[in-house]
Amino acid sequence: MVKDFLRYLKTKIRFKSKIGYMTIVSQKSRLDEMTKIHSHSLFHGTLGLGSYIGPYSKLNARIGRFCSI
Repeated sequence: MVKDFLRYLKTKIRFKSKIGYMTIVSQKSRLDEMTKIHSHSLFHGTLGLGSYIGPYSKLNARIGRFCSI
């Protein structure tokens, strides 16, 4: 539990985007400004400006600007 919380804080500080609890974002991912990844998601890739990913998603993708998944 503590390990998950520390990983959450590290990810949230690194990307400066809105990232939900229990979300895993790979270190090689790139997130633009004003993006959001909801809780319990797994993401690896690129997320463009103004895009968001819904809860319980598992993605390995390059997502453009202003998309909702």
